Amino acid sequence: MKVYVAFRNLKAMELSMVGGTSSDAKLAFENLKLQNKSVGSVNLDMTVKSFEMENKSVGNVVLSGKADNAVIKNKSVGSLEAGDFLVQKMDIDNSGVGSA
Repeated sequence: MKVYVAFRNLKAMELSMVGGTSSDAKLAFENLKLQNKSVGSVNLDMTVKSFEMENKSVGNVVLSGKADNAVIKNKSVGSLEAGDFLVQKMDIDNSGVGSA
């Protein structure tokens, strides 16, 4: 089952589910806080000024696009792939089980 969500000014995403989350097209945000406690993958392509993510999931997270600032706290079981996520200033704390 696929669920599509339309939005105008999304500021936060709290994911706590079984299944994947992805974007069909590049997303644009001023500021975005992502809290992920899901079992499944997250794949987001976005342009954002300020991005904050707390990831405590079981599954892979793939980030692409660009950000001015990013704070990432990763405590997940699964990989964090952000090689295509270009960030000017980043603070990252990776204590997860899996590759990053």
